[in-house]
Amino acid sequence: MKLYPTKTANLFYHVHAKTNEKTYYARFRKDKREIKRKLSTSLKQSKLLLKQLLEADTIEKIDRQLNDIDNILENKLGNTKYSLNSMFKEYMNMTSSTQSEQEIRTKLSRYKLHIEPLIGQRSIKSLKYKDCQRVINNALEVKELSPKTAKNIKALLQSLFNYCFKNEYIDKNVASFVEIPSFDNKVSILLELDEIKILIEAILNIENDVYRLIFLFALHGRRRSEILSLQWYQIDFLNQEYKIPAQKNKSKKSDTHKMTGLLYNELKAFFDKSFDNQMDLEKYLFLNPQTEKPYTDIRRYFLSLKEKAGILKPFRFHDFRHLLATVLINQCHVPIETVSYTLGHSSIEITQRYVTKNSNLSKDSVNDFLDFIGVQNIS
Repeated sequence: MKLYPTKTANLFYHVHAKTNEKTYYARFRKDKREIKRKLSTSLKQSKLLLKQLLEADTIEKIDRQLNDIDNILENKLGNTKYSLNSMFKEYMNMTSSTQSEQEIRTKLSRYKLHIEPLIGQRSIKSLKYKDCQRVINNALEVKELSPKTAKNIKALLQSLFNYCFKNEYIDKNVASFVEIPSFDNKVSILLELDEIKILIEAILNIENDVYRLIFLFALHGRRRSEILSLQWYQIDFLNQEYKIPAQKNKSKKSDTHKMTGLLYNELKAFFDKSFDNQMDLEKYLFLNPQTEKPYTDIRRYFLSLKEKAGILKPFRFHDFRHLLATVLINQCHVPIETVSYTLGHSSIEITQRYVTKNSNLSKDSVNDFLDFIGVQNIS
């Protein structure tokens, strides 16, 4: 469970993945013990409970820590000392506070489906390269999964074995030697320029302010989770920018983005309609009027948008990011470093998936070089 700090010392909060509701927790040290306690969904009540805990002479122990992954894995995996299953539990317990709930669920599923059935009961000390390679081979050959999925399984194995290596349970990380067939990780967007223009026009013509802004943020390269979790404290009208804090960013780092004129004008008009006087910084931008909670599923509205734009080709919500990157790099010739920042990627290598190879590039580059040197270059 991932906890984020509040402005109050020793007070943290967790955001529910589906409802986006905050639950507050106390986290501090007392009498050389680390104390973690679930408090309340009310900030005011949580501050009061925290004060009582800090002033208490003694605090009773609880059986489990809040982030103890055994709550999820209990009675599901064997727990023999030094078995891979036991090591996985320990690894998840130690790292769960730095991961989102989605990351934890993904790792649990990946381990349970692909690793535990083959080598979970084995002692970590007995496992060799061939055992790890067998896991990957089984995923590729028996389950017929894609090389990309196999790469994700390998990444989990490497992280787990690396944890064991750091704790001196093993002498080396044998999972690092695992081999995966090379595969093309390029992203292809099938929409033509005319289709892209029609799609954007359809977005601008959406009558509902909420949906129009959601899709405008998508056009600006934001992930769905980043958009639906936007709160007003992230919006800075004075400097015409918005921020994606580390806890809401897949790259685990804070990003600040200047608004385009289009986004600023639409967002400012939406703000003026939302607040009469004082701005509620904690309020989410896009609340479902029926639940008064942030939207979690907008598939119906996305399908409606595609229908209005006449898009029959495969196109997902996440493809807005692919669309932006592909056009910027290959048609607008924007530097890849700029596109990488625009999308909030953790590295340029991720952005390179959008580069389309052009056989004329090398010729044009050498022509530019020869022209600069002054060499006669007659074709």
